[in-house]
Amino acid sequence: MRVGLLLRILNRTPTIAVTLLVLSAGASVGAQPVTTDYDYDPAGNRTSVTNKIEVSGIQLSTFDPGVGVPGDIVNVFGANIPFANPAGIMVLFDSALATEVSASPTVISVTVPDLATTGPLTIAIPGEAFMQVLGTFTVEGTAISPDFAQVLPGESVQFVADAFGDVLPLEWSVNDIVGGNSATGMITVDGLYTAPPAASSTKFPVVVRARNATSGRGGFAVVVAGCTASSPIMYAQTLGDQFTQAAERFCYEFSGIQGESVSAFYSGIARASAVRLRRPNGEVIAESTVWLEGHDLTSVLLPQTGTYRFEAEPAPNSTGIGLFGVHVLRVGDGTPITPGQTVVGSIDVLGEVDEYTFTSTQMGQEV
Repeated sequence: MRVGLLLRILNRTPTIAVTLLVLSAGASVGAQPVTTDYDYDPAGNRTSVTNKIEVSGIQLSTFDPGVGVPGDIVNVFGANIPFANPAGIMVLFDSALATEVSASPTVISVTVPDLATTGPLTIAIPGEAFMQVLGTFTVEGTAISPDFAQVLPGESVQFVADAFGDVLPLEWSVNDIVGGNSATGMITVDGLYTAPPAASSTKFPVVVRARNATSGRGGFAVVVAGCTASSPIMYAQTLGDQFTQAAERFCYEFSGIQGESVSAFYSGIARASAVRLRRPNGEVIAESTVWLEGHDLTSVLLPQTGTYRFEAEPAPNSTGIGLFGVHVLRVGDGTPITPGQTVVGSIDVLGEVDEYTFTSTQMGQEV
């Protein structure tokens, strides 16, 4: 164990105060120079001198959580962590070496490895001649696989729960509803999840949980709406497609910027039961379920920057004749015109929307 010395000299009395700084095992005192602080009274007389020995070196204090299962993230907190080379940081859960490690100057984040067992959590950094045992990590809880799934309307997916230190059986739920329901989807006592019909797709994403009713511990998986087909679409671009069967979902993805306003349109021979716009995390931010010679989602404000998805699902009587077109437009990107100007254009693709913008200088002007 190393110690540092803080020496404070006071000229008011012949007293010298000495404080010992006790460093944790594995820490070190660097070679930084001693810094000196001087205090003066209003008359300009020096009243005190403080010499400070700066402490450097890796310092680790604690980790959280202390209980988990393979696949969980554990954060180790400290200071002066050599974060530039995470591959040089070895983290052992008992004797199992973690392979997914990231770091910052104050936090080491590590994924609990598959072979982890209850035992000491050890951090070793060979390049710094550093090793420290922080305490005991307990492997206990439930892990669900897969932990992420995409489903079409009425589609099923089998989830499997691995219990560590918990007593079976487990209780399965969807959005905290045991067994689920017709809106969120149903799940059996064996973990078989069945998605709701298309009309309930607004409910996605949903969370499937397997929980031990006695201990309260459990694991979860996220289920999102899947796509029959997915295509990128650009602003002002029109894409054509065709439904061929029920329970399809066609998706079109575009990059949006927070604060932008966009409009999305659907039209064609095939009626869609619903069109939706989903933000990057899968939540619905706009939806149309009423057919008015098409579907319009107009002037939708984007809440964040990322990849958005415009999706369309067929009405039951539209299968087999499902020609349609979709168009995504950024509000304000239309072709500028002036009052009195005539513009000649053409609609070339099913679902195409051409927008023209002009500026009015008079309130109440009729156009």
